[in-house]
Amino acid sequence: LAFLVVAWLMQFLSRLNVDGTVRIERAIGSRGTVYLSIPGAGSGIGKVHVNQLDRTVEYNAITSQEQLPTGAKIIVVRIVNADTVEVAEAAEIERTTHA
Repeated sequence: LAFLVVAWLMQFLSRLNVDGTVRIERAIGSRGTVYLSIPGAGSGIGKVHVNQLDRTVEYNAITSQEQLPTGAKIIVVRIVNADTVEVAEAAEIERTTHA
């Protein structure tokens, strides 16, 4: 009987398996904050801290908008490469989606 309970418990626990790996592909739509200012019009790279899976992850970042200063609230809009994201100011995204 104990063997059956343990087997059932192990089977139940295996169904709870969740992939908690932070992957840049999952960053689109994530919110965060500018850590190192980002030059405007894609002219340079800054850094952002993004909240992903209840963790704070740091990515290189560009923006097609005007310069984003340190502390600005952002949303990830596109993946550029393996360690760089394109971001937009969160207030700008909210204005265009609620208009």
